[in-house]
Parts: sequence; C-alpha cells; structure tokens
Amino acid sequence: MCDVQEFVNNLTWYNHLSISGKRCEYLTSLSFVDNSSLVELEPLRTRPEANVTIIFTTTQENGVLLYDGQNDGHIAVELFNGRVRVSYDVGNYPTSTMYSYEMVADGKPHMAELLAIKKNFTMRVDRGSARSIINEGPKEYLKLVTPMFVGGVAPEVAKVAFTDFHLRNITSFQGKFLLRH
Repeated sequence: MCDVQEFVNNLTWYNHLSISGKRCEYLTSLSFVDNSSLVELEPLRTRPEANVTIIFTTTQENGVLLYDGQNDGHIAVELFNGRVRVSYDVGNYPTSTMYSYEMVADGKPHMAELLAIKKNFTMRVDRGSARSIINEGPKEYLKLVTPMFVGGVAPEVAKVAFTDFHLRNITSFQGKFLLRH
C-alpha cells in the first residue's frame, strides 16, 4: 500500500518515479529545467470536486505550477514573488485570488494541497493554515474543457491568461515537481 505521508517525510527526487497503490496511482515526478517547459494533460475534472497535491522544490520566485481554463472560468496556480498564488473563477465575476502565507522559493521541498468544491477553493501549503476563497455568483461549478497545463503554458494560452490576469507571470516553473490529482 502506498503511504503518501511516509513518502513526503522521506522525500527524495527521482527522474522517474513509480508509486503504486490505491491512493497514489497518479503520483508523477517531473523535472523542469527550461523556460519553455510544460506538460499538457486532459482537462482537470472538477465535479464533484478537484483535489490536487503538488510537491515541488525551486529557488525560482515566479513560475506556473498549474493552469486550466478559458474566458468563462479558470484555475491558475503559480509562484509569484516567492509565494503560491491561486486565481479561481467558476464563471462569476470577479475572479477570486489568494496567496500563501509561506515563502516557497528556498530550494526546499514544499507541498501545496488544493481543493475545489463548487465555488469554494481551499489551499494549504506545507500543512500550515488553510486559506479559502469563494467565487460568489450564480454559477456553481467550474467546467473545464481545455487542456490542463503543468509547469508552464503554451504560448497562445499564456498570452490570453496573462492579458486576462489569470496568471501574473507566464514564466515556466523551474525545479522538481510531483503532481497527484
């Protein structure tokens, strides 16, 4: 059986990581070393909820961790000025935004736990205090049909995401990265 907590406590980075078990079957290890690095995946499933854990290490203060969306809703998770920044919009204006308390650009492993349930979005970094936002309005769910990007965004997507303030910085993430969703 896969024990995520034991894995995090004994965190060692590998180029290829294979973890099995009922609760860890989607854990993936990635290394991003180039400013144009990115991974394109299927759209993030948000119904009934989206639960994503990102474990990363970097000394870079800015970089995209995860992005999925378009003009009528998005989720953006990025490093901005050394903190984790989240922008969440289920289609209700204005977009909801929050930043982590923790500084994370120190070269040490950090864990960002992200939970989206309907209009509510909760973030917890390094098992610290949870922060929550509500994207208030008539729409209940974030419906995503575009690819989810990890570690960076494609240039055409980056242009729109930056122009519409989904992302504050479109630099690709540089460092080590594990994603579980």
